[in-house]
Amino acid sequence: MAAFLEARAHLPWLALALLGLSACPGGGGPAVQAPDSGPLDSATPDAALDSTPADSAAPDTAPAQDVPPGMDTASAGDASTDGPPSDGARECAQHRDCEGNPRGLVCDAARGVCVQCSTAEDTCPSGTRCEAGLCVPGCRADGDCPGMTRCDLSTRRCMGCRADGECGGAQACCAGQCLDTQGDARNCGACGRACPAGQPCCNGACAALAVDARNCGACGNACGVANGEAACVASRCAVARCGAGFGDCDLDPATGCETPVTADPANCGRCSGRCAVGPNATATCTAGACAVVCNTGFGDCDRGAGNGCEVDLRAAAAHCGACGAACPAGANASARCVAGACAAQCNAGFGDCDGAAPNGCEARLDADPRNCGGCGTTCATPHATPACRAGACAVGTCEAGFADCNGMAADGCEQDTRADNANCGRCGQRCPAGQVCAAGACATSCPAGQTLCGGACVDVTRSVSNCGRCGNACPVGTNAMASCAGGACGLACNRFFGDCDAAGGNGCEVSLLADVSHCGRCGNRCAARANAFPRCALGACDLTCAAGFADCNGADADGCEVATAMDPRNCAACGAVCALANATPACRAGACAVGACNAGFADCNGMAADGCETATSANPSNCGRCGQRCSAGQVCSGGACTLLCPRPRTPCAGACVDLQTDPSNCGACGRACLRGQSCAAGVCATPPPANDRCAGATELNLAAGPTLTVSATTVAAAHDLDAPCLGAGLGDVFYRFTLTRRELVYADTLASPGFNSKLFFASGCASPITSRTAGDLVCDNVGGIDCAVSRGSQVFTILPAGTWYLVLSVQSGAAGAATLTFQHLSVGNGRVAALRAGSSTPSGTTSGTSGTTSACGGSGPEDAYWWVTCPASASGALSASTCLRASWDTVLYVRNGSGVGDACNNDAPVGPPPFGSLCGDRSSLSATIPAGAGAHALLIDGFSGASGAYTIGVTRP
Repeated sequence: MAAFLEARAHLPWLALALLGLSACPGGGGPAVQAPDSGPLDSATPDAALDSTPADSAAPDTAPAQDVPPGMDTASAGDASTDGPPSDGARECAQHRDCEGNPRGLVCDAARGVCVQCSTAEDTCPSGTRCEAGLCVPGCRADGDCPGMTRCDLSTRRCMGCRADGECGGAQACCAGQCLDTQGDARNCGACGRACPAGQPCCNGACAALAVDARNCGACGNACGVANGEAACVASRCAVARCGAGFGDCDLDPATGCETPVTADPANCGRCSGRCAVGPNATATCTAGACAVVCNTGFGDCDRGAGNGCEVDLRAAAAHCGACGAACPAGANASARCVAGACAAQCNAGFGDCDGAAPNGCEARLDADPRNCGGCGTTCATPHATPACRAGACAVGTCEAGFADCNGMAADGCEQDTRADNANCGRCGQRCPAGQVCAAGACATSCPAGQTLCGGACVDVTRSVSNCGRCGNACPVGTNAMASCAGGACGLACNRFFGDCDAAGGNGCEVSLLADVSHCGRCGNRCAARANAFPRCALGACDLTCAAGFADCNGADADGCEVATAMDPRNCAACGAVCALANATPACRAGACAVGACNAGFADCNGMAADGCETATSANPSNCGRCGQRCSAGQVCSGGACTLLCPRPRTPCAGACVDLQTDPSNCGACGRACLRGQSCAAGVCATPPPANDRCAGATELNLAAGPTLTVSATTVAAAHDLDAPCLGAGLGDVFYRFTLTRRELVYADTLASPGFNSKLFFASGCASPITSRTAGDLVCDNVGGIDCAVSRGSQVFTILPAGTWYLVLSVQSGAAGAATLTFQHLSVGNGRVAALRAGSSTPSGTTSGTSGTTSACGGSGPEDAYWWVTCPASASGALSASTCLRASWDTVLYVRNGSGVGDACNNDAPVGPPPFGSLCGDRSSLSATIPAGAGAHALLIDGFSGASGAYTIGVTRP
């Protein structure tokens, strides 16, 4: 063995290869050897197996070409149709054995024959593919096809498309060609759906241009009618029918149904339905029915528009101030209406002295001493009860001891018949000489308590002519008679007068019937009221309204509560109500006026009588406001001059838009959708992600590196594929990736879950996969390998070459956004197994073909040991060694999905005896595994294709 090793250092590469073949029966690889011995490796690395003659200083390098991935085992399809050599001997064990072989340059290792190609080694030129070991015409992938064509893998032919998703815009894939099914009459709306002769394809539907209102005369020429429905007649737009409340009165399709027949008195209820109007009124149209608005002070009390407003509410007693408000006649009177208020017309001999119309003319002017001959004319008769006869004051009944001897009512019962010798006891009865009149009877002397004064017996305690003493006559005051009480003069006020200042010199100075300070009695002051002047009428307090005010409720407490100059319910007079068409009425300076017009109407003629007569919502001459005339080609809609847009478009801000699809005017003008939303059927909605369907799966470009970070969202995604774990899931999105060799694939949403996510792998659009290798996780929603992330997911497995899918789904709750991390690491063609944490000694035997290489020259068959980590995983040291554990030239390398911390080693470092010399061409590796979540793999490979049994002493974090 020592001699063999010694010789190995001096043999050229080809001689060593021949030597190796001679040592292995059947042309196989070199036999497993015992660990190298001797001092040869003490100073220099292996040289004989390197491509260079000597290994003096440079590390081992990889061979010129490693075996491509995917050759785990041979397949029947890889065999050449020519068969093996006729002598049955194996002509190759590896590709280099086929150099110069006319049969082909690729070794079919299973059969030991050289062929043109194999499934794993498809070396066929462009435009051909490998089939049964031969290159035959046909494409292998899209890259083999020219221009924008693609490879149909079922027929191996290049075609313009394979599915609709490969065509842009509104195009569809029809018989391998991308066609515009929105405008192709032979494929209208769908492949093969041809339109009848003469009909074009308009927006995916066959159209009869002569009658199709959506495509009238030409595709896209949609007919539109303001306030109605359009039709297409002989390729020209027309009005099919008007909407409720509108009419096409000008018979012009361009203006649509321009007339609001519910409010236009010239077209009321129908076109040309003009409303007739009579005197004292203005015609109006309300809810499609003719009506009238009466001029101020007039009423349409018979509800007949033909005779106008026939009643003068200011003077008609049957409709005083308002229709149906009849004035009551009252007693001794006939009804009368004055300025819209009820009054009484008294019969002869009667008067309305209390001013209250309901009780009529209550006073008899021919017999009422308080209103004798006229209201307020009060009869005053001293020492008598007053009376009124034939409208003149008279003496009614004299007080006892008095008589009306002169027949004059003015001085009442002027004679005191108790002491008058000329009228003793009655008028004209004179006492004889020597006698006096005492107590109304003639006597010879005065009785006790009386005094003889001037020949008459008088009681000086109460005689006004001899008050207190004979000859002391009491003075007579204004509106009063003299009085004597207890021998002292005083005054006796006439009825309805009062001595309110208690100063006898001016008599009874106050008329209690009219004085507001002494109304009915001294000191009874009439209170002031709002907007009124106090008044005393017949001894009762009353009020007189200030100009422009009226007491319409008849209650003195709130005074004259109505401002008739501005109250539209009592304009100029109580009960005079202002009623104006299409307006809120007002009263200005006692005349009805327009206060505010109802929405959509205006007072364009300035006449209050007809209110707001113009409907500005649809009047092209007064659109939105009086005098705003719409231009030619415009219509008035909603009070604004707008374009006449073809259906289904609507004018918005000077442009014709489709409210069903325009995101800036979705469902209504100015109603903008949020950023990222689209408008469908007039409703703003978030569009589904581009990869919502498997056919539109997002392609993961694995050539970009071992790690890809993708922003993902499931908002508005539909549910297409049931997950194989923990329930079917909700909305899902798809990612597609293509492996050119067997790899460890890893994905997670642990960094930013955003929602309760679920991840799983699939081999096709309808085929979730199950476990592929011991320890993998192909479907997850609970934090992967116990990563303590409640809403994130983590999946990982080993997959061979081919196209695969990764599905991101919603496990539960609301959809959202997430950050998706995808990693892939080549693990070669040999055995793969999970590597547990801590120290272990995995062992095995490498054999077969190479599936991956390293920078340290590993190009033999390899085994791989993999593991994954969590976001909280700390960085740590990894050590691995095959020293004293393998008898062949090993290569160790570690790979991390993040691309950070990758390392490899071919020959263990030389150290002092005895260990440095023992390791020889075996490997010893130290590396730092980065912190965080991801995939990792430790591979054992052979330098220059070496293989054999091994044990690895390994420690990982």
